[in-house]
Amino acid sequence: MASCVLAASFTLTIVSHGIPALRHDWFWPSESLSRDQVFLTMADGWRGQGIGGVNPFVNNYLLAALLVPLQALFGAYGALVLFWFAIGMAIVTAARRLALAFGANDAAAIIIAACSLCNPWTYSQVVAGHGAMLVAFAATMLLVSEMARPAPSAALCACAVAGTLPQLQFFMPALLAAVALGL
Repeated sequence: MASCVLAASFTLTIVSHGIPALRHDWFWPSESLSRDQVFLTMADGWRGQGIGGVNPFVNNYLLAALLVPLQALFGAYGALVLFWFAIGMAIVTAARRLALAFGANDAAAIIIAACSLCNPWTYSQVVAGHGAMLVAFAATMLLVSEMARPAPSAALCACAVAGTLPQLQFFMPALLAAVALGL
């Protein structure tokens, strides 16, 4: 219950005034008609802004493959709420599981989870619109918490490693850790 409250509070601070705009890298469709353009932009190897250039984030097609159906089902705003709630829940769940694995009691684990979710780094990533960065952070947290279990699930670890793909600085260490542990 406390995990859901933390994730919901985190989400509401982001989406309570609608779809954020006019921030550094915020890139969210404001209407359903722009959904296809967002998918194409996320999955294309070429950036069309300015005079154009190579898209350094070609791995964002994985996020697009998740977000476009959400936007089709729930609209742009509904998908935004679900996206940030999922990120919040993943971070809180992973931090709580990790804290419990290291011997923290439940109250301390919730406090640690809250600190993992609400800290200056995550705040600056939200303000800058770096959702993909927080997806990779959440996936890394999930990977580490799963690897700390006595019998980690190879499927969950593989999904967590795939979740780090939008940000190579998370993907490479996650992949190396999974390979090193034979997952």
